Amino acid sequence: MTAVAEVSAIPRSSKPATKRARESVAPSEFASLAGMLGHELKNPLASAITNIAVAAEFCEADDPRRAFIDRASIDLERVRILLGSCLDLARSETVRPQDVEVREFVDRFVDSDVSVDVDPTCVRFAPIDAHLVQRAIENVIENARREATSIHVRVESTRSHVLFAIEDDGPGIDASRREAIFEPFQSGRNGTGLGLFFVRRVCNAHGGAVRVTSATPCGARFELAFPLEPSSRA
Repeated sequence: MTAVAEVSAIPRSSKPATKRARESVAPSEFASLAGMLGHELKNPLASAITNIAVAAEFCEADDPRRAFIDRASIDLERVRILLGSCLDLARSETVRPQDVEVREFVDRFVDSDVSVDVDPTCVRFAPIDAHLVQRAIENVIENARREATSIHVRVESTRSHVLFAIEDDGPGIDASRREAIFEPFQSGRNGTGLGLFFVRRVCNAHGGAVRVTSATPCGARFELAFPLEPSSRA
């Protein structure tokens, strides 16, 4: 089995103006800007969340203003998640590799609602930034949870890579969108639009790759590949 390859880019002339505008900013510059915004807004956001929580305590359940407070709380939570994604992107600029065994690594992030199958011959990969790779896999799993009732992770070795295959039984992703979802702000329902962009950056930073295909019998299958040997890009 060969390493995962990303879907070929769409010819530039066929891309809409809004997409070309996004691409005028290099991914590294985009990540740096996102990180700066995240750091600048982190403290005022925390203050706003605290203040809205205090206001809610002084507002009775039948107070007509309570609905507006609750709506503001929901919106602030969405902003908090978005800022977390921005800070993750900034963190992806610096990879700090360390030796991690595959089984030990998988045990860090597996929850009871995710079934896991690790090939017993898959015991090592090149040193990775465990935090970044874990966040990348968690982002894929979190996306699947929004649409699916069953999620399965299989970890196996190819000739040159460790492959994390994450399958769900959701509605899947149309073939025409499988490249676009890895671009910034291509969000699905309740997403930030940065999660899968972050996933691709983490894979690329380790000299690996990510792609999405159809699962069997239904749903989506995300494949994240990381080299067995150290990469010059890590």
